[in-house]
Amino acid sequence: MEAFAGDGGMIPEQVWDTEDVPSRGLFLGRPTGSAMPLAWAHAEYLKLRRSIRDGRVFDTPPQTVQRYVKEKTPSDRVIWRFDHRPPELSPGDVLRVEVLAPALVRWSGDHWETTHEVKTCDTGLGIHVADLDTKDLVKTGRMLAFTFYWPGANRWEGNDFTMTVA
Repeated sequence: MEAFAGDGGMIPEQVWDTEDVPSRGLFLGRPTGSAMPLAWAHAEYLKLRRSIRDGRVFDTPPQTVQRYVKEKTPSDRVIWRFDHRPPELSPGDVLRVEVLAPALVRWSGDHWETTHEVKTCDTGLGIHVADLDTKDLVKTGRMLAFTFYWPGANRWEGNDFTMTVA
């Protein structure tokens, strides 16, 4: 990383990592023309150097270590997406459904005898989420089923998705 620094010793945000393109001022191992000097890149480099020297990550928040490493606090959320479909959730977990467009999620924990509906919320990041309050599904072996209504397309998904309470 030090070899990528400019004349003043500051590290660029981005370094060109392929063949030279002289007409654009791009040369292998040299800054791409992005922000430079960039104090953030230099600061991250200094944190990396200190972490290597200390033999541990320098800026690890102690509260986070306490909660997740020492106490092993689990999350009560299970995330479901079209590209990540866990087959089960634990009793008492909340199912968070993440989709890429506004949707209405219709779900049931009793083979569609009763249904619940939850509209997704726009996170502002191109992801729409709905938390299904599945905490009452405490009996293992129960099946959670859900599907989607897509208001932008005025259509139902046409498939049910299922998860087992295990």
